[in-house]
Amino acid sequence: MDSVAAGVPGLTEELVFRAVFTLLHVALLGPDSYFILKSRRSEKKVSRGERWKTLVRYEGKLLVALRGVLAPLWLAAIISYAVYPDWMAGLALPLPEWLRWGGAALALAAVGWNSWSQATLGREYSRLLRLREGQRLVESGPYHWIRHPIYLGGSLFFLGVLLESANSLVAASMVFSIAMLLARIPKEEAMMLEQFGDAYREYMVRTGRMLPRLR
Repeated sequence: MDSVAAGVPGLTEELVFRAVFTLLHVALLGPDSYFILKSRRSEKKVSRGERWKTLVRYEGKLLVALRGVLAPLWLAAIISYAVYPDWMAGLALPLPEWLRWGGAALALAAVGWNSWSQATLGREYSRLLRLREGQRLVESGPYHWIRHPIYLGGSLFFLGVLLESANSLVAASMVFSIAMLLARIPKEEAMMLEQFGDAYREYMVRTGRMLPRLR
């Protein structure tokens, strides 16, 4: 038994990694759900049909369809790794223990980063691309340096989980998740340009997409 699980009767190293994997997702979804609910309380209620039209308008039918088809597969990969280790044993990747713990630390840091970004957005935060009445352009907190800190945090979280799990099916789902995040960036910027015009163009000059500008 490795040092990770030493002194913990009945636990194996892989069981510890699966528990950490589950806790990381809980840590991500907890604050995210809180900020979503907080935002919706201050938002004018709209019908599901209106939400769907907004979603298709800003994200496009292809991206919405891809996410609708692949999201259940992503969820199945996460649940299978966390709950059914016997099914996933043959898909293990030969990653060293230090790299897996490094991935866990990266994912946890990404959760903190995203929570800061979501708190900075406040009522403007949404999982969906949409414009609301009285929408404002946020330029404080992490948005002072980059335009898409939540996409950066999400990408780092998925990369961290990929390393921590050391599982090829989870890795494939995480790569898909990162690709979906990156595909939304140009669509979100087009939406913001439509709403804020020159103010957002000036903001783009001062900031980087996911990394700060060097000058």
